[in-house]
Amino acid sequence: MAGRFDFKSPGGQFNRTLQDALLKAEIQRRNFYFENLEADSRIRATARAEAEARRAAALATHQDADRTAGIYGPSADLNPEAAATLRAGGYQVEDRSTLPAATIAMPATTAPVDPRQAAVQRGQDIRAAMGYGPTVAAQDLPSQSYSRRAETYAEQLAREQREAAQAEKDEARTFRNDQAVAQRTFQGEQNDANRQARAEQSAADRELKTLIASMSQSQSAETRALGSQLKQLQIEAEKDKIEASRKDRDQATKAKAQGRSNVKNLAQGLIDDPNLDRITGNVGATTPDMLPGSIDARARLVQLVNSLSLNEREKLKGSGAISDFEAKMLGAAASAIDPRAGAEMVRKHLKAIVAVMSDGEPGGNGPRPGERRMINGQLGEWDGRGWLPVGGGR
Repeated sequence: MAGRFDFKSPGGQFNRTLQDALLKAEIQRRNFYFENLEADSRIRATARAEAEARRAAALATHQDADRTAGIYGPSADLNPEAAATLRAGGYQVEDRSTLPAATIAMPATTAPVDPRQAAVQRGQDIRAAMGYGPTVAAQDLPSQSYSRRAETYAEQLAREQREAAQAEKDEARTFRNDQAVAQRTFQGEQNDANRQARAEQSAADRELKTLIASMSQSQSAETRALGSQLKQLQIEAEKDKIEASRKDRDQATKAKAQGRSNVKNLAQGLIDDPNLDRITGNVGATTPDMLPGSIDARARLVQLVNSLSLNEREKLKGSGAISDFEAKMLGAAASAIDPRAGAEMVRKHLKAIVAVMSDGEPGGNGPRPGERRMINGQLGEWDGRGWLPVGGGR
């Protein structure tokens, strides 16, 4: 009998109804959550797109302003479009105005097209000059507005660096000029003092000679003997001067020979040194030296080039060791020495240096006076002391 009847509990029915209602509420809550999540995602995507668009627009605006700033400098007048572009890109633009002006009335004079109208034109010019002819009326020129961009910080730094470098150059040039003026002044004073000393010495010598002559003609034997002693002292003083002058000339000659010999020996030593092949060429010139011989050869090559620099050549010229023409040839050879060119080319220039500095040595097989020779691509003539340019002077 129990299978024929379906008895339901009111409590169970209530539970099932409650569960169904809670399930529907949960489904609705979840659907609402996902809908809100999707809406938030769409809003964030839209915001990102708008931000990217604004960033791209700002970047394009700055790029346009930078290009315009490259075209128009801080001192250039800007048209309204360029001024607006620069302002939009963050550049500081100043609006200015010109001062109002006015023109004055002037006679209208034009050249005649037909030469036959020259007389008529001259008459018109005379009338115009007297105020009777046609004139160009006076005009008022109103104030005109224009814009200029301000200097950027980078441009200001660059300008200040340029001005500082120029000021340093000007200061160095002024210092050199002041030094030259001081040197010339000092040299002039020294020359004046030397001339005065020589004049005083000459006057003293003349007075002494006159005194000796008068004492030699004296009637007193004692006076004549004193005059003879003074004359002997004068002769000895002249001999001392001659000996001192000879020693100075010998020292100068030795110094000249030593100066030429030092340069020649340094160049000749490099020519004969097999390590020169290791420090030249595209590889050897750029590869660090590891062997002691290579290190020494490179140091001597640098020493030779430095010894033939402009300052050192001026010292050799100042001592009389080389002439102006020889200094030019040595400078050309030293400037042409490039280790990257290879050992053969370096030795060629070293041989040119040896050729210039070897001639004129005591006991050497140098050229004869008047002989001409091409040295380092320049024609020179030997005058017995050094090489001179053909047609030039020492």
